[in-house]
Amino acid sequence: MADDAYAFAVPFHPSSVGRARSQLRDWLQPTGAASSLVEDAALVLSELVTNSLQHARPTDTNDVGIEIQFDHANLHVAVTDGGSDDIPRPLSTPLDAAGGRGLTIVGSVAEQWWWEAVDNGQTVHALLRPPTAP
Repeated sequence: MADDAYAFAVPFHPSSVGRARSQLRDWLQPTGAASSLVEDAALVLSELVTNSLQHARPTDTNDVGIEIQFDHANLHVAVTDGGSDDIPRPLSTPLDAAGGRGLTIVGSVAEQWWWEAVDNGQTVHALLRPPTAP
């Protein structure tokens, strides 16, 4: 299968986390991606969208942009928001804290993650690799 991509936007609202996860699953499952990769990607996307909602501003169209690319060797997830005054980075979070572990989770699930400034905002990227056969 050739390189496939799917782009969509969700409203800048907490209910959009589940919506984004659902759209990712609906698009990715028919590609034949391993279920573990689909669930890892859903977790990563949930964390990135949640981080946008909690720490950034919406885009100029009051949403969060999402792009997913899958070529069976790599799965790339990108989330674009209106940016923030802070650079995305993992936090040192106390064990009893209710949140603050988003990028730590992303870093433990994804092969790598990074961010970049874009026009009127920022994009956080995560690269996941399908599981290898034993």
